[in-house]
Amino acid sequence: MEDFSDSINSSSCVSIEDFFDSSSTHHPADVEALRRLSESLSSLLLLSSSNSFSDLTIAVRSSDPPRDLHVHRCLLSSRSPFFRLHLSSTPPPERLDLGEILVGFDVGYDALVLVMGYLYSGKVGPLPKGVCECADEDCRHVACHPAVEFMAQVLFAASGFEISELVSLFQI
Repeated sequence: MEDFSDSINSSSCVSIEDFFDSSSTHHPADVEALRRLSESLSSLLLLSSSNSFSDLTIAVRSSDPPRDLHVHRCLLSSRSPFFRLHLSSTPPPERLDLGEILVGFDVGYDALVLVMGYLYSGKVGPLPKGVCECADEDCRHVACHPAVEFMAQVLFAASGFEISELVSLFQI
């Protein structure tokens, strides 16, 4: 029996058979391995701000000032039918303009980062600081204009990029 070992911390091992057996219950080691995988993939998005290892730039002109987000075609293509279709051309694009691929509603940089974070990690990250600030100090940001506007941007991007599970999370 072969063992599956984490390359960072070899203290948790799961047999290959158990790992791929759909009838077995999830072991804590499985959950821990998936958590580390999610964190490792998320770190790629954080590293991409320095353009490390990225091979695609998404330009966000609706942000003030306009900003670029450096991402990875293989990851986006594996997680989104939209990106799989748009990045399959030969040669693949090196740059996409967000306003040209998502037409009809302006999606800001922070909303794009939240959606990309979901594609990279499988988790919805925390709301960016300052994105849902309103004048009412007692506001819980459930239905105030800044929160609704931000969530509309996230929903529009998730829907446009065909990320059905993220759309479902925000429609609840």
